[in-house]
Amino acid sequence: EASFSLDCLMGDTDVSCRLTREQLEAMAQPVLAAAARACAALLPATGIQPSDLHSVELLGGLSRMPALAAAVASALPCPLRRSLNADEAVARGAALAAALVSRHFKSPPVELLDCLGYPVQFGWEA
Repeated sequence: EASFSLDCLMGDTDVSCRLTREQLEAMAQPVLAAAARACAALLPATGIQPSDLHSVELLGGLSRMPALAAAVASALPCPLRRSLNADEAVARGAALAAALVSRHFKSPPVELLDCLGYPVQFGWEA
């Protein structure tokens, strides 16, 4: 069970709440099911044979959620690993993606495969 509080959420309104793991997993169930479906569709879509996979590295903040690891493990026929610093790996990937599209940095030729359901976009208003 975890508790959290938000001070002055709207004006002078403070909010505090307790949340159990079961409640969190119930709220996240649609996302977990979508992750499992995406992982199950991955091998046929790429033509990779299950025997070609050695392991799968989980990255990012959500990879710390045991329910996500269970969803991915149910869809892929290989062990899951967490040997990299998850946040650092995501930040390095974002920096590499930015360097590849920059006119000011030279980077070695690298092919990035975007596995997100939505593209990453950069923008600013002048």
